Amino acid sequence: MRNLSLLISFLALFNVIVAQSPHGDLKGKDCGTCHNPQNWVVDTKKLDFDHSITNFPLKGQHSSVDCQTCHTTLKFEGTPVNCSSCHTSVHGNTLSNDCQSCHTPDNWLVKEILPLHERSRFPLFGAHQTADCGMCHQNYEVRKFEPVQTDCYSCHAKDYFATAVPNHPNGKFSTDCTMCHDVKAVNWRSSNIIHEFFPLTGGHSRPSCFDCHNQGSFAGLSRECYSCHQPNFEAAKNPDHVLGNFSKQCQTCHNINGWVPAQFDHNLTTFPLTGKHTTVQCSSCHTQGYTGTPKTCVSCHQTDYNATNNPNHTAASFPSTCESCHTTSGWQPAQFDHDGPFFPIYSGQHRGEWNACSDCHKNPASYAQFTCTSCHEHNQNDMNSEHQGIQGYRWESSACYACHPSGDANGAFNHQTSPFPLTGAHVTTDCALCHTSGYPNTPNDCYTCHQQGFNLTNKLNHTLAGFSQNCTQCHNTTAWATTTFNHTTTSGFPLQNSHAGKTCVDCHQTSYTATSNECSSCHMPDYQGSTNPNHVAGNYPQLCSSCHTDVGWAPATFDHSTVNFPITGRHTTVSCADCHTTGFTNTPNQCSGCHLDDYQTAQNPNHIGAQFPQTCETCHTSSGWAPATFEHDNQYFPINSGKHRNEWNNDCRSCHNVPTNYAAFTCIDCHEHDQTSMNQEHQGVQGYIYASAECFACHPDGTANGAFNHTTSQFPLTGNHLTLTCNQCHATGYPNTPNDCYSCHQTGYNLTNRVNHTLAGFSQNCTECHNTSGWVSTTFNHSTTTGFPLTNAHSTPVCSACHETTYTGTVSECSSCHIADYNSATNPNHLAPHFPTICSDCHTNSAWAPSTFNHDVQYFPIYSGQHRNEWNNNCLSCHTVPSNFASFSCIDCHEHNQTSMNQEHQELQTINGTLKDVLNAILTGIGPSTQTGSPFYPISGKHTSVTCNECHSSEGGKPQCIECHQEELTSAHKLEASNTRCWECHNTFSFDLDGLTPKKLERID
Repeated sequence: MRNLSLLISFLALFNVIVAQSPHGDLKGKDCGTCHNPQNWVVDTKKLDFDHSITNFPLKGQHSSVDCQTCHTTLKFEGTPVNCSSCHTSVHGNTLSNDCQSCHTPDNWLVKEILPLHERSRFPLFGAHQTADCGMCHQNYEVRKFEPVQTDCYSCHAKDYFATAVPNHPNGKFSTDCTMCHDVKAVNWRSSNIIHEFFPLTGGHSRPSCFDCHNQGSFAGLSRECYSCHQPNFEAAKNPDHVLGNFSKQCQTCHNINGWVPAQFDHNLTTFPLTGKHTTVQCSSCHTQGYTGTPKTCVSCHQTDYNATNNPNHTAASFPSTCESCHTTSGWQPAQFDHDGPFFPIYSGQHRGEWNACSDCHKNPASYAQFTCTSCHEHNQNDMNSEHQGIQGYRWESSACYACHPSGDANGAFNHQTSPFPLTGAHVTTDCALCHTSGYPNTPNDCYTCHQQGFNLTNKLNHTLAGFSQNCTQCHNTTAWATTTFNHTTTSGFPLQNSHAGKTCVDCHQTSYTATSNECSSCHMPDYQGSTNPNHVAGNYPQLCSSCHTDVGWAPATFDHSTVNFPITGRHTTVSCADCHTTGFTNTPNQCSGCHLDDYQTAQNPNHIGAQFPQTCETCHTSSGWAPATFEHDNQYFPINSGKHRNEWNNDCRSCHNVPTNYAAFTCIDCHEHDQTSMNQEHQGVQGYIYASAECFACHPDGTANGAFNHTTSQFPLTGNHLTLTCNQCHATGYPNTPNDCYSCHQTGYNLTNRVNHTLAGFSQNCTECHNTSGWVSTTFNHSTTTGFPLTNAHSTPVCSACHETTYTGTVSECSSCHIADYNSATNPNHLAPHFPTICSDCHTNSAWAPSTFNHDVQYFPIYSGQHRNEWNNNCLSCHTVPSNFASFSCIDCHEHNQTSMNQEHQELQTINGTLKDVLNAILTGIGPSTQTGSPFYPISGKHTSVTCNECHSSEGGKPQCIECHQEELTSAHKLEASNTRCWECHNTFSFDLDGLTPKKLERID
């Protein structure tokens, strides 16, 4: 029985032990999943636990990390999953602690910098994509990425001062580089200049910058037309701009394409021309020039006003506002609207109640005078009785009109229901005291009437105090005193606690306006007199509210966490003066700011000798210098995990064989690393070299998996690169080595003389023309790169035949090279008849001759339709002027004689209107029938609403779109486009595509 009792006791104790698992709640997990039942030993190779079911699946290097590296206690639940809980940032405070925003679990290497930079203040475009990080981030070598300036000048000031053509400093160029240069470009060259701040279109499309910038300066040039075109202004004689005192705003009459034709739209002024004014000569009104011309009628028609006798305008004191009765159509008929602007006598209560103007206007010499009180039922006794209780009533004609402007009792003015009801002292005030200049437009603000009282107040001199003239802020109509001023709602500074008992002059000693609500403005003596602590000597900030309240100066408190330096650990017992030795502003918050002496005297290990960084927080905490911890695995190289775990004897000198410099290390002095075996093992690995720095460059985590190999990298070695030594490219180390050709071959690019790449403005993307086998011969494909295949006659010329000055921006239009051929052509003469400069209409790139021209499609059907075989294959049959093929004759041929044509077109002589109207007349039989099929120039879309002479001027028709739509082309495309085939993108219904497929027109040029 005793043995049974012992067994029961043992089982009970075992259940207690099981119930109190040191791992916490494992949700029913069997201990045998991890432990050996014999001895509780955990064999990590036989663990039956799937980490992917947690919210932290093990990927990359996490899959080979020892469990206890992350799970530092026996309880697995609640282990933090954020990177910074295990990995101390080597970037200090310069980057976020969110490691996974840049890194992956595979390794710490960051392969794609550009996408990361796109989330920053400075996305990398153009040349910045290939720039070395250290060019901007000065502490890049120690992995610090402090914020840098994003304006171009902060980095490129040297480029600015070194530029000689043109000289930027002497030319006073803006230091905002983006005003002229494209941030997406790969160089500074002029081909990337942006001139959108002053578009160079129309007449401003000049061949040389110095046509405008002729004073040696590219800054301060006015955008006003007159600043450049003053000579044109002064030389103009038709009309004479100087004598005419014309406005110097040239754009009022002229446009960007040329001085003529010029047109002034009078509707843009405040005096549009209507009626008789449309036929008057400009000089009739602009007798003293074109500026300052008065717009009132009487300024020109004073003589007409003075001479008028029916009625006599002068004697009757008529106003000189002629437009009250007259219009620009003529002086007669004239009509005066008495009801609208003055008083209703033809409508309302007074309709039919008068016989002559003199019934009301008793003084025939002045129609401005009138009477109300001498008419029908208006006697004073009745009116006084009827207006009892009406605020503002007076027995006076002007008062009648003021209250009854429409002559009706409904809606009559009553102060009680007006925006200014009479209250307080205003009830007994005589009307004339406020309405001193009549009833209309009487102001309703206090200051207008009480200005003298405002100025003469002595108790508080309102003027000197700068008080608001809005009297209602402090006063009411009952009396000026007492005031109703609310300090809290008006000034936003409540008078509470210690401020509640103060008089106004305690704070407002000199003025009541612009009084500061900062504590120091009143309490500077308190600040200067403080000794515990001494605020002046301690250079305390003068923002009193940081420590004090308006209840009283003491007790005072300061929350140190508000300055991004919370007081923790040993810092809680340190006096303020220990850190703030020179004042309370600009105190450094880096550990080394106070503990540099500790850093310099440290011997175990020697921090200076080992060249340790001064970022103390990497190893130490505010709890104390010791114990100190250093995370070697995550920051540098894994020695406590992975392949190198337990492969060293816990002596740093195992790898760091220079005790005075921990930046130096060796890989090749350890275990199996001998050169012979390493050389053999790395056969076929591009970029291999037997040196410690190279070992670390290729194996940053100490494993063979994912080791660097040029063959599988973003830059496999081919051609001549196979025979180069590593340091020829990796001159400054292995990280961030650029992989573009230009970075290494810039000298070769600049010194090329066969075709000077710099002057030619060649792209710095060398792969467009070259390969790694050799610089020559080149592999440039003119067809795929430029879209201009070199075929037929173009296949033999040398590059400079077309690219005379530069290789960028070369126009592909034939006329850009062959304008001389166009000008010199004589069979036929292209220049005189104004042939289009679109050479491809008739010629091919095989040769100029033979050439073909489709007359039927482009102009007039002579090979088809009614005119087929009606001419003798001689162009002069119709084009009777050999020097001008734009000139042609119809009436010199077959049945065209004037008599019969006049008779045949009698019906059309009365047709007016748009092209569509005329065409409809022909098609419906009013005029002669047309040929079978569509007219050679179909009238559709917006062309149906234009008049004939808009296209058919004295020069003849204008079948080219550009003949009418040059301005739209220049405005829409911001340049004088070489392609003037508008119909390739637009149709006659709208220039605006609106995202739809444009309706193509038959070509008409």
